[in-house]
Amino acid sequence: GRQAVRDRVLQLVAILNAGLVERGWTVRSPAPLASGVLAATPPSGDARSWAKALEASGVIVAPREGFVRFSPHAGNDAAEIERALAAIDAISC
Repeated sequence: GRQAVRDRVLQLVAILNAGLVERGWTVRSPAPLASGVLAATPPSGDARSWAKALEASGVIVAPREGFVRFSPHAGNDAAEIERALAAIDAISC
């Protein structure tokens, strides 16, 4: 049901959050994380450059007001989040 979908999305957002923080990103979404949208500021470069580089790597994000907006869905899985984090590791902006 709906609660299972919400729980899955929040689990994915938690994995993404931890991975971004580990990589020096600043998470701007309010804690506790309560939605499937996670906004974060990259440690270097601007959000628009990061969004373009991530999209070129197959990771769909959106630059919003100086942040990179990630939005995992219930159809995503932890392996996809790890691939997104690996793409971040491969990019230098």
